[in-house]
Amino acid sequence: MLRTTPPFRADHVGSLLRTAALKEARAKRERGEIGPDALRAIEDQEIIKLIRRQEEVGLRSVTDGEYRRASWQTDFLLGLEGVESYSGERKFKFQGLQPRPILLRLKGELGGFSGHPMIDHFRFVARHAKATPKMTIPSPSTLHFRYGREAVPETIYPSMEDFYRDLGATYRKVVRAFADAGCRYLQLDEVNLAYLCDPALRDQVRARGDDPVTLPFIYAGMINAAISDIPPDMVVTMHLCRGNFRSTFVASGGYEPIAEMLFNTIGVHGYFMEFDTRGREIRRRRSALPVAAMRLRLDRGRQCAGRGGAMGEAADDRRGGARGVGIRCRCVGWAKAAKASPSEHNACSAVPTGGAAVGTAEATLCHDWNHLGRLCPPYS
Repeated sequence: MLRTTPPFRADHVGSLLRTAALKEARAKRERGEIGPDALRAIEDQEIIKLIRRQEEVGLRSVTDGEYRRASWQTDFLLGLEGVESYSGERKFKFQGLQPRPILLRLKGELGGFSGHPMIDHFRFVARHAKATPKMTIPSPSTLHFRYGREAVPETIYPSMEDFYRDLGATYRKVVRAFADAGCRYLQLDEVNLAYLCDPALRDQVRARGDDPVTLPFIYAGMINAAISDIPPDMVVTMHLCRGNFRSTFVASGGYEPIAEMLFNTIGVHGYFMEFDTRGREIRRRRSALPVAAMRLRLDRGRQCAGRGGAMGEAADDRRGGARGVGIRCRCVGWAKAAKASPSEHNACSAVPTGGAAVGTAEATLCHDWNHLGRLCPPYS
């Protein structure tokens, strides 16, 4: 039976490669050759084409590809009252090329809310989509983890507890505003919990004065506050990864340090989890699942093009007591993915203990439309 509510068996985490027309328009805007209205018109045009393409390949949920953003996180956070950007040195670096060093900090107290520009971004997708429109936003932790106390001046927040409380409250207002605009599928992009699985990054966090053991629970509290005022028919999922910039990464390591907290404390309805192992990690931690232990089977005969290991997005569905709706497999070797046949990619399944398979996702979701157009069914 096809699922009628998200997360769907074939899904993607939202951000897609920018088209040549969009990149050219952004470059012209930076040089002052076109104005904001002209840029917006090109964004509209490219997003409409992108929505159609996602629907043509059979995806049940669609996004705007984050085409209006320069960064998956910075643009959203700058839309919050009391946040500003500045140039500086990244504290947590990629294993290779580095993005532009745009950092964030507070310039005033949080808690106020008079709207957010990305609500209109969602409305645009909803107007043009036949499939379920999906909105992606960074998790609350993104305003703290990369900077620590440096992002939160003591003159504004002498107590970090007050900062965490106000950030969660601000997010609650934004999330509710998306819901009021009609959003029923929201994804929180949460890289920092995955970063806290890396021993080297845990040491770095400890050296600046934060506790890597308690920090995940602080972030969980903010996430739960953010989604505490959603309507009953709204689905909130979480995407976890270890960083991705031009096929480089920031962190590595298994989910053991956060597994118990992740599955038993945070109240989201589903997870998109990044894996690059033989599946042993989830089998070791299946006791952390609160309803039914889930076995993860990765078909090692089909490996992701461009890497030696299997790469998957695991979905954990909590609606109606169901556990596990399959594994969303995606390829990280984008350039090579277009030349690979579907049979060369991952096939993954999630099976609840003692039961029949809930879902097997044969499709590999790639960031290259030439390959995405050759997805194998089923898509739902």
